[in-house]
Amino acid sequence: GIEQGKGNAAYAIAWLAKEAPTRTLIVEAGALPLLVALLRTDNEVGKTISGGAISWLAYDAPTRPLILEAGVLPLLVALLRAGMEWGKANAAVVLSELARDAPTRMLIEDAGAPLPLIALASPLRAGSGVDAGDNACIVLERLAADPRSRELAGEHGAAGVLAAAAFTPGCRWANNARDALRALFSTQDDAERAL
Repeated sequence: GIEQGKGNAAYAIAWLAKEAPTRTLIVEAGALPLLVALLRTDNEVGKTISGGAISWLAYDAPTRPLILEAGVLPLLVALLRAGMEWGKANAAVVLSELARDAPTRMLIEDAGAPLPLIALASPLRAGSGVDAGDNACIVLERLAADPRSRELAGEHGAAGVLAAAAFTPGCRWANNARDALRALFSTQDDAERAL
C-alpha cells in the first residue's frame, strides 16, 4: 500500500544518504520534510527507517539547522519513548549528531530527551540486540558539555544508570557509558552535586 511505499522510499533515501556527496542532493531535492512527515505517522517501520535516513543527513553540519527547523525534536523524543528498538537507536543517532552543536543542546533538553535517553542507557536493556543504549550514552556525553545538562542529568539519576552500564560485565555500551560519566563529572562541583 501507500504506507509501505513511503517506507520503501525512506529506505532508498537512507541507503543513498550513507554517501556524503549524495546527502546534499537529497536535502536539495526536498526529501527532508517528507522524512519528517513520515515520523508523524503511525507507521512504526516507516518511522524507524525515516529516523535512519535523517541520522545520515545529520552527519552534515549544514543540514542540522534544517533538521531542527523541520520540527524533528519532539518526534525523535516520541520515538525514543515508544518506537521500535531500531527506531530508538536511529533517534538517538540523530540527537547525538544534533548535540554536536552547542546551541542545540538546550533545545534537546527542553524537548524532553534526557529521561528516555537515560532509560535507554540502562544495562538492563543490554540483551536487546540493538545499540540504542550505546547511542544514548553518546548523546548524554555530548549534552554534558552544557552545565545545565549536567545538572538535569544528575536530577534524573543519570549517574547511577551510567555507572551501572559502565561496570556491568558484557554491557556493549560500557565504554560510552564511562565517557558519559566522565563528561557529567567534569568538575569537582558536578561530582559533589551528584553525591
